Amino acid sequence: MGGTMYRRVVCAVVCVSAASCFGFETAVRAQDAETFYRNLGQMNVIVSSASGGGYDMTARLTGKYMSKYLPGNPHEIVQNMPGGAGIRAANFLYNVAPKDGRTFGLVDRAIPTAPLIYGGETKGLFDATKFSWIGSGMRESGMGAMSTAANVRSIEDAKTKEVFVGSHAC
Repeated sequence: MGGTMYRRVVCAVVCVSAASCFGFETAVRAQDAETFYRNLGQMNVIVSSASGGGYDMTARLTGKYMSKYLPGNPHEIVQNMPGGAGIRAANFLYNVAPKDGRTFGLVDRAIPTAPLIYGGETKGLFDATKFSWIGSGMRESGMGAMSTAANVRSIEDAKTKEVFVGSHAC
């Protein structure tokens, strides 16, 4: 870059920086949704699980078809962010990700209630009530099973007898 061009760039950066410091920003006109998505180019999807799992496949499938129905057909970039059964991704979405409509997340279904149930032990640095929840792509039912070797034969037994239970993070 030549000396004259370099000085012009530095001068422009200094002027813009000074103007913003002193409150001389220009007004920004809001775009309608169609214009926003048409000019978007790409959307970012944060997934709270590792690649290849159910949440990952749902995010990729949703992204593939969601793009078809948005103006401009923005390309979706899926970023897997496993950790803490979804807490890491939720913390990122709440505290780091830009709040400009370009990033959304697919997080574990227990995320909204985890801080309420487990408190500070979750390391959740977010208020789930302040997320903009769009919806859920699936309905799931939980199920439990006991071995016949367990000393529990009914729900009433389970309420009064100690049983060790294992689980996996979704």
